[in-house]
Amino acid sequence: MARIQVRLAPSADHIICRVIGLLHRQDFKRILPKFKAYRERMGISQVLLDVRHAINTSNALDTYEFVHQDLAKFAISEPPRIAMLAKPRDRSHDFALMVLQNAGFKVERFESVEKAEVWLGVGIANTNVDSVKEYQIRS
Repeated sequence: MARIQVRLAPSADHIICRVIGLLHRQDFKRILPKFKAYRERMGISQVLLDVRHAINTSNALDTYEFVHQDLAKFAISEPPRIAMLAKPRDRSHDFALMVLQNAGFKVERFESVEKAEVWLGVGIANTNVDSVKEYQIRS
Protein backbone atom coordinates (compact mmCIF):
# COMPACT_ATOMS: atom_id res chain seq x y z
CA MET A 1 0.00 0.00 0.00
CA ALA A 2 1.30 3.41 -0.96
CA ARG A 3 1.64 6.34 1.39
CA ILE A 4 -0.35 9.22 -0.08
CA GLN A 5 -0.29 12.89 0.88
CA VAL A 6 -2.89 15.29 -0.51
CA ARG A 7 -2.66 19.01 0.16
CA LEU A 8 -3.63 22.36 -1.19
CA ALA A 9 -0.54 24.06 -2.64
CA PRO A 10 0.84 27.07 -0.73
CA SER A 11 -0.29 29.24 -3.66
CA ALA A 12 -3.84 27.85 -3.14
CA ASP A 13 -4.33 27.39 -6.87
CA HIS A 14 -3.76 23.65 -7.24
CA ILE A 15 -3.75 20.36 -5.38
CA ILE A 16 -0.53 18.50 -4.67
CA CYS A 17 -0.73 14.74 -4.39
CA ARG A 18 2.49 13.00 -3.42
CA VAL A 19 2.69 9.21 -3.58
CA ILE A 20 5.41 7.11 -1.97
CA GLY A 21 5.78 3.34 -2.32
CA LEU A 22 4.02 0.71 -4.37
CA LEU A 23 0.97 2.23 -6.01
CA HIS A 24 -2.13 0.23 -6.93
CA ARG A 25 -5.68 0.96 -8.08
CA GLN A 26 -7.01 0.75 -4.52
CA ASP A 27 -4.66 3.54 -3.44
CA PHE A 28 -6.06 5.96 -5.98
CA LYS A 29 -9.61 4.98 -5.12
CA ARG A 30 -8.90 6.14 -1.55
CA ILE A 31 -7.92 9.65 -2.65
CA LEU A 32 -10.76 10.35 -5.08
CA PRO A 33 -13.11 11.73 -2.38
CA LYS A 34 -10.42 14.21 -1.25
CA PHE A 35 -9.93 15.47 -4.81
CA LYS A 36 -13.67 15.81 -5.24
CA ALA A 37 -13.95 17.80 -2.00
CA TYR A 38 -11.24 20.28 -3.09
CA ARG A 39 -12.86 20.64 -6.47
CA GLU A 40 -16.36 21.26 -5.12
CA ARG A 41 -15.35 23.47 -2.20
CA MET A 42 -12.67 25.57 -3.88
CA GLY A 43 -13.19 25.09 -7.61
CA ILE A 44 -9.66 23.74 -8.05
CA SER A 45 -9.13 21.47 -11.02
CA GLN A 46 -5.32 21.53 -11.39
CA VAL A 47 -3.37 18.68 -9.83
CA LEU A 48 0.37 18.17 -9.42
CA LEU A 49 0.69 14.41 -9.04
CA ASP A 50 4.16 13.62 -7.67
CA VAL A 51 4.97 9.95 -8.29
CA ARG A 52 8.76 10.31 -8.21
CA HIS A 53 8.93 8.02 -5.18
CA ALA A 54 6.25 5.57 -6.29
CA ILE A 55 6.10 2.56 -8.56
CA ASN A 56 2.82 1.79 -10.28
CA THR A 57 2.09 -1.91 -9.72
CA SER A 58 -1.38 -1.92 -11.31
CA ASN A 59 -1.87 -4.26 -14.22
CA ALA A 60 -3.50 -3.15 -17.47
CA LEU A 61 -7.01 -4.26 -16.46
CA ASP A 62 -6.86 -2.49 -13.09
CA THR A 63 -5.63 0.69 -14.74
CA TYR A 64 -8.35 0.59 -17.38
CA GLU A 65 -11.07 -0.11 -14.79
CA PHE A 66 -9.84 2.68 -12.54
CA VAL A 67 -10.06 5.23 -15.33
CA HIS A 68 -13.28 4.01 -16.93
CA GLN A 69 -15.19 2.81 -13.85
CA ASP A 70 -13.86 4.38 -10.65
CA LEU A 71 -13.36 7.86 -12.09
CA ALA A 72 -16.68 7.66 -13.94
CA LYS A 73 -18.51 7.29 -10.60
CA PHE A 74 -17.43 10.81 -9.67
CA ALA A 75 -19.30 12.31 -12.64
CA ILE A 76 -16.75 15.02 -13.32
CA SER A 77 -18.18 17.47 -15.84
CA GLU A 78 -14.77 18.90 -16.74
CA PRO A 79 -11.73 16.65 -16.31
CA PRO A 80 -8.97 18.01 -14.08
CA ARG A 81 -5.66 19.13 -15.53
CA ILE A 82 -3.03 16.76 -14.11
CA ALA A 83 0.73 17.24 -14.28
CA MET A 84 2.40 13.94 -13.42
CA LEU A 85 5.84 14.46 -11.92
CA ALA A 86 7.92 11.29 -12.46
CA LYS A 87 11.53 10.15 -12.41
CA PRO A 88 13.22 10.14 -15.83
CA ARG A 89 13.75 6.38 -16.04
CA ASP A 90 10.55 5.26 -14.34
CA ARG A 91 8.18 4.00 -17.02
CA SER A 92 5.75 2.29 -14.59
CA HIS A 93 3.24 5.15 -14.92
CA ASP A 94 3.22 5.33 -18.72
CA PHE A 95 0.27 3.00 -19.32
CA ALA A 96 -1.88 4.88 -16.80
CA LEU A 97 -0.90 8.13 -18.49
CA MET A 98 -1.95 6.78 -21.89
CA VAL A 99 -5.29 5.41 -20.62
CA LEU A 100 -6.08 8.73 -18.92
CA GLN A 101 -5.23 10.68 -22.08
CA ASN A 102 -7.29 8.34 -24.26
CA ALA A 103 -10.25 8.81 -21.90
CA GLY A 104 -10.10 12.58 -22.43
CA PHE A 105 -8.16 13.64 -19.35
CA LYS A 106 -5.72 16.53 -19.67
CA VAL A 107 -2.64 14.87 -18.23
CA GLU A 108 1.04 15.16 -19.11
CA ARG A 109 4.24 13.72 -17.69
CA PHE A 110 7.03 15.98 -16.41
CA GLU A 111 10.40 15.55 -14.74
CA SER A 112 10.62 19.03 -13.18
CA VAL A 113 8.24 20.89 -10.88
CA GLU A 114 8.84 24.13 -12.76
CA LYS A 115 7.78 22.73 -16.15
CA ALA A 116 4.78 21.01 -14.58
CA GLU A 117 3.60 24.25 -12.96
CA VAL A 118 4.04 26.22 -16.17
CA TRP A 119 1.90 23.65 -18.00
CA LEU A 120 -0.71 23.75 -15.23
CA GLY A 121 -0.62 27.54 -15.26
CA VAL A 122 -0.24 27.68 -11.47
CA GLY A 123 2.16 28.55 -8.69
CA ILE A 124 4.96 29.12 -11.18
CA ALA A 125 7.88 27.48 -9.41
CA ASN A 126 6.66 28.46 -5.95
CA THR A 127 5.80 24.94 -4.90
CA ASN A 128 8.34 22.87 -3.05
CA VAL A 129 6.51 19.53 -3.08
CA ASP A 130 8.97 18.12 -0.57
CA SER A 131 8.04 20.69 2.08
CA VAL A 132 4.26 20.62 1.74
CA LYS A 133 2.57 19.70 4.99
CA GLU A 134 1.34 16.14 4.75
CA TYR A 135 -2.21 14.91 4.79
CA GLN A 136 -2.21 11.18 5.44
CA ILE A 137 -5.00 9.13 3.95
CA ARG A 138 -5.64 6.18 6.15
CA SER A 139 -7.39 3.07 5.02
